[in-house]
Amino acid sequence: MSKIAVISFVCESMIPLVEMMATRIVASGHEIVDENRAEVVVIASCALSASIKRKCIKRAQLASSSGKRVLMIGCLPEIYEKELLSSVPNASVAGVTSYLKIGEIIKKMLEGYRVRRFDDPPRIPVGGGWNRINPLVAYIPISEGCSWNCSFCMCRIARGSLISYPPEKIVSSIINAVENSAKEIVLVGDDVGAYGRDAGMTLPSLLRKVLTIKGDFKVKLSYINPASLLNCFDDLLSCLTHPKMYRFLHLNIQSASNRVLSAMKRKYSAENVAEMVEKLRSSFNGFTILMDVMVGHPAEKDEDFEETVSFLNDVKPDSINVHTYSPVKPDEEVIPSWKVKQRYEELLSLKKKLEQESSKKWIGWSGEVTVVQVSNGMSLGRNYAYRDVLIKRKLEPGTKTNVEVRDFREFLLLT
Repeated sequence: MSKIAVISFVCESMIPLVEMMATRIVASGHEIVDENRAEVVVIASCALSASIKRKCIKRAQLASSSGKRVLMIGCLPEIYEKELLSSVPNASVAGVTSYLKIGEIIKKMLEGYRVRRFDDPPRIPVGGGWNRINPLVAYIPISEGCSWNCSFCMCRIARGSLISYPPEKIVSSIINAVENSAKEIVLVGDDVGAYGRDAGMTLPSLLRKVLTIKGDFKVKLSYINPASLLNCFDDLLSCLTHPKMYRFLHLNIQSASNRVLSAMKRKYSAENVAEMVEKLRSSFNGFTILMDVMVGHPAEKDEDFEETVSFLNDVKPDSINVHTYSPVKPDEEVIPSWKVKQRYEELLSLKKKLEQESSKKWIGWSGEVTVVQVSNGMSLGRNYAYRDVLIKRKLEPGTKTNVEVRDFREFLLLT
């Protein structure tokens, strides 16, 4: 039995693949351990940002310098193989379709080989049968690849065009998860909203099938490109009224300057997003909206950035994730780093303000939450709008309990 450490730098859509990989490592007779005790360190990666790439390389260098065998797997090796190997020459590398071959890869590494493995045939990773990081939360893949060609994004290069999985396989996977204690179903993909564009289906049509499944669970949607909702938003709105749906939407808006959105090859406008937000706010009492925003795109002038800030102050999402632009080409002309940092810091301050304004609205709310995690004598529950609520007592995971929100700490609601 060999000792294997798995370090994850992946986006939400890749979590089920990491879970499957860890399950297969154990099934191959190995033990999952922390990094210090490991003989082999597996670093699962995505290409979301330059900072993730730097962290991935640093961890790989640290493990390699201490005499451990290192495998870098996922989107980063697909795109930056030469750069990764120039930093960690002894590392093995594998691509995004090789997660399910992890047993074979580790076997070769333990035999002394440096493995290079890419272009395994895509395999639909649905149907259940893998161990979950949190037994109560099941990440269910509904598609792979992307149907868009955004100028700043490496997703389509690394993962290919959109492939939507058959609804019956997704439904079967969810039934399996619910029968095995899952209370929260997270539908994931590189763009969940685009589900079915390659097969004459839509996300709402899939949801209607999912929502007929019997059991006590709620469904959360992973991130969505607003362009994917332009032709089905009202239909999705109808699905979101179902009691098994979390009142939550994660929109990757990237910018609120139409000029920058055009340069990014995003197929929607700031006005489209504002209309979606207005419909959500007017249709629901308590709906959580999370937005992804990017700063530092080469087309982003000062006035474009100010448009984005003004937009966020107007529509008031409950929170934002802030990313900085990563150059696509080595010789690409970019905005000065000091200016990008300045914009990034300004949006982080705005994020804090938005979260505080959102959390204040929940003070005095009372209602039901489901406990999804227990630690240090306290419990973490989630309410219908996917807001985390800290309960200052230990409860059984999966328990439903009524609480009253009395305070908050940033985005965490407190009882």
